[in-house]
Amino acid sequence: MPHGLLFISATVYECGWVARGLGLRRVSLHRWEGTRAALEAVGIGARRTPAVPVRGVRVIVAGFAGAIDPDLQRAQVLRWADGEHGRPRPVVTTQAMISTPAQKHALRASSGARAVDMEHDTISAWARAGGACVEGCRVVLDLADETLPAWLGTITDDLGRLRWGAFAAGVVPRPARWFDLARWARTSSFVGRTLARAASFAATSPLPHASELDESAEPPPRDSARGAAPPSPRSPLSVPFSPPP
Repeated sequence: MPHGLLFISATVYECGWVARGLGLRRVSLHRWEGTRAALEAVGIGARRTPAVPVRGVRVIVAGFAGAIDPDLQRAQVLRWADGEHGRPRPVVTTQAMISTPAQKHALRASSGARAVDMEHDTISAWARAGGACVEGCRVVLDLADETLPAWLGTITDDLGRLRWGAFAAGVVPRPARWFDLARWARTSSFVGRTLARAASFAATSPLPHASELDESAEPPPRDSARGAAPPSPRSPLSVPFSPPP
């Protein structure tokens, strides 16, 4: 494992941004490699786990998350190390997609978490069984009061790749969905640039386990576009990146 560092993301889209931030090249459908780290795509819900030894390796689960705390801003970075004492984990893992404000409010009330993902628990259990240290690095995509259209999940496979047949049947005949798709494409591109910077920063800034630290990196300033401003120049995550191909 290059430098004992393995990043894990759900979709190939998230992997594209993480790979850009780390300077990795794609070597197979699920894997990227470079001098700084390796990266594996595990699918939405972590339907597969990497077939690599991880004892003594830093494993960082990186990608997007949905806010369930209304105080979270778009593109805000949440970092934590599993096994920390005295600090609740900021992100809760669910098996089903949490997409509506009502679902987010209920999950916030029941879990006390700030955001939601669908992979961390599965990867954490796999990594711990292999003797690895696990960290989370998530960037907020959708806000707590926003609805993430459920149909977006029907036009992609578990790696987030477009299913052309489903796209033709579910989007092409429905012009209203074109605007939703364009909006979320722009949003995910903005948040993806922050993910690239967050991954680069996390690679060189380990979080100590059983420490007092559960979040790092300044959130981008909020503006009239609900988080459309870039990160502050004072932030360690403010290095510019362009979208991956």
